[in-house]
Formats: sequence, C-alpha cells, structure tokens
Amino acid sequence: MGATLEEKRDERGLAYIVGEIRKRAAEADTFATAVVQPWFTAMTGGMNVPAPFTDPAFQQGLAAEATQLRSRLLSPEMQPIDAAFTKLRGRQPYDPNWYAIDGGPARVRQLADSVGLAASYELFYGDASDVMHGTNIGGQIGGAHPRGGQSVAPLRSAQMAGQVGRRAILDVIEVYQLVIAMIRPSDQAYLNPYVARWSGIAATLR
Repeated sequence: MGATLEEKRDERGLAYIVGEIRKRAAEADTFATAVVQPWFTAMTGGMNVPAPFTDPAFQQGLAAEATQLRSRLLSPEMQPIDAAFTKLRGRQPYDPNWYAIDGGPARVRQLADSVGLAASYELFYGDASDVMHGTNIGGQIGGAHPRGGQSVAPLRSAQMAGQVGRRAILDVIEVYQLVIAMIRPSDQAYLNPYVARWSGIAATLR
C-alpha cells in the first residue's frame, strides 16, 4: 500500500524543518569574521568590517548557534533527511530546495507544474524573473525617449497590475477552499459569502 498521506505530510514537513535548520546554520557560518572579512574588503575596496562582526561575544554566539542547530540534525528522525540534503546537494554551493528531497521537483517552476499552477507561476514570477535576470531583452526596453532612442523600462510599474491582482485573489480563494474542505468541511458555508464577494472583485480586474 505504501506510505499513508499522513506519513507523507509528516515527511514533507520534516524536510522543510531540516532545510530551515541547515539554512540557519549556514548563515551563522557565513557571518564568521574569517568569512566576512575578505568578502567585505572585496565589496568595499578596503573598508573595515562593521564592528559586530569582529566582536568576540557576537562571534561566540554565532558559533554556539551553529553548533546547537547542527546538533538537532543528529536526532534519529532528522538524520536521514539531513543526509538526503547533503547527497542531493553534491558539489553545488547551496542546498537544494526542501521539496526536492525524496524525488520531488527541483525548481519552483517544476513545483508549480506538479500542482497545476504553471500559469500562476508565469504570471507572478516568470516574466519578472526574466526581466530581473536580463534574459528577456524586450523586458529591459521602455517607451520612446523624448530626446530620441528608447528609454529603459522602470523597475516598478503598474503594467499587468489588474491581471496579477485578479490571479492573486483567485489563487487565495482556491487555497482557502482546499484547506477548508480538507480540515474544516463543516465551515464551508461560512466561507461561501467571502468567495462570492472576492470572486466578484476579481471579475472587475483586467
């Protein structure tokens, strides 16, 4: 029969917790003076590292925090998942996403596809990501410049605000309906008026 739904939920929840513990421990390591000093010098051209990062008490606290966090990963329930993170990470500089553990999707796009929300991913993140990372040349170009040539597109604009707002409302409604149906089905009647109200608002956004 395989694992029950409850067991898979517990495993996924534990993977999320282990991922966060590993992330916090890595952040504590990153703030160590020996790590911060060369990075800060390279970024600022030789300015002194801010005082907190050279304060012995601050550094001792960071080291104690990292040790305490990693000790949690030694528990019998977390150790196998911690090992799975390490194996999946391989030689990459960063940990994989928590949902990639145990054969899960490795990227946010794949995660969106797996739950039928690829369109929402593209609307909320895909286009903006292309512009931010410079992979969409058209997204870098604004309107015609008054003195000739093309202007640069603004970092923030109201373009597609209506579509994004509409999609956000509909996605929130869907999430709440799924949660209520799974956890508190007897409360569905209380949710219906809000669904009707916000669906009407979403319908006005274009």
